[in-house]
Amino acid sequence: MARAWTTYDWIKLIGAIVLLVLLLLYMGRQGPVAAAAPTLSAPSPVTLQGPTVDLSGTGAPGGFIQLLLNGNKVGTPVRVGNDGRWALPGFNFGAPGDYTLTLQPVDARGASLGPGTDLAFRVPQPSSRLQISEPVGGASVPAGTFQLRGVGTPGEVLEVFEDNTSLGRVTVNPDGTWTLAVPPPSAGAHTYEARGAGATARIQVSVAAANPTTAACTKAFTLSLRDGETVARPFRFGGEGAGPGYTVTVKRGERIVGSQEVSLDAACGWSYRSDPGPGAFTYEVRPIGAPPGNPPLKVINLTVR
Repeated sequence: MARAWTTYDWIKLIGAIVLLVLLLLYMGRQGPVAAAAPTLSAPSPVTLQGPTVDLSGTGAPGGFIQLLLNGNKVGTPVRVGNDGRWALPGFNFGAPGDYTLTLQPVDARGASLGPGTDLAFRVPQPSSRLQISEPVGGASVPAGTFQLRGVGTPGEVLEVFEDNTSLGRVTVNPDGTWTLAVPPPSAGAHTYEARGAGATARIQVSVAAANPTTAACTKAFTLSLRDGETVARPFRFGGEGAGPGYTVTVKRGERIVGSQEVSLDAACGWSYRSDPGPGAFTYEVRPIGAPPGNPPLKVINLTVR
């Protein structure tokens, strides 16, 4: 036979309910769980060579990081990969001066998840001395396309070489910086030079071999040279792409003087080296297997000297 509830039993029940309500209210006031403080792996907080750098670091896997420059939000939050790493290439600090870069952990809606990490940087005044600032001499770079960056005299036209093979020309920006995309080089040691009117900057780097893969290449087509450029002979151009590769057709006027198939490498990059002699030439790029009469993906007209 069940025991009748006493006043003491009712007091215990009410007390348990009150404690549960208080616990739920306390948990509701705690807000989002604080995320691990993000870090910056590169570049180190120092005086930079120029205002444009590639940022990379670590954070909570799958989380988001909002960048702030001197307290002002820059762009949208950066997604952290499942491996806990994040990257933002081509970040521009702006005019010469002192800056505080804040890495703020946020949720998918941009709400703060805890204190940010403050880092101090200085962008120097433009230098008239020609330099290659990235990558640094002696560095090892991954397989595929990478960016050469440097400083020089604003408005000066530079020609960039890889092992005495021209990669094209670039004009120094008004802020004294310049950037050139290097088409995928072969693995091993390479020397890169930026040649100006009265000075040459030179570095040596080591390019890693691409990791073998069976995955199909699906990258967007890119080509490193622009239509209308003047290049020294020999020269090299290329980029990234999809499928098995590309066919490069060389014309002098309307006459075809050469054609070559270029396969994509394991990093989905392609590269074509040419030494046709001096003069004006047209280069047409089509997917491998495309009929010669099909419109090319890209046409560039080059003056070779």
